[in-house]
Amino acid sequence: MCGLLYLKHAYNLSDEALCERWLENPYWQFFCGEVFFQTRFPCDPSSLTRARAPGRSRAGRAAGAEHRRSQGAECDQAR
Repeated sequence: MCGLLYLKHAYNLSDEALCERWLENPYWQFFCGEVFFQTRFPCDPSSLTRARAPGRSRAGRAAGAEHRRSQGAECDQAR
């Protein structure tokens, strides 16, 4: 599921377009953990929207950005 969400975000695709491209691209399937070429999408396309919906609020994005900044500061201090 994480691989699908990454590809969706990286290529700015709709759920339906992601399904179509995933089905025709063995590299994307391997990236998402499949060992053999698949002819059916591994989940319902609407589940992609439900999977990312809770973190889409402004508060969720702001908290995530703050966490990434604090992690970066800790890495800089460790050097």
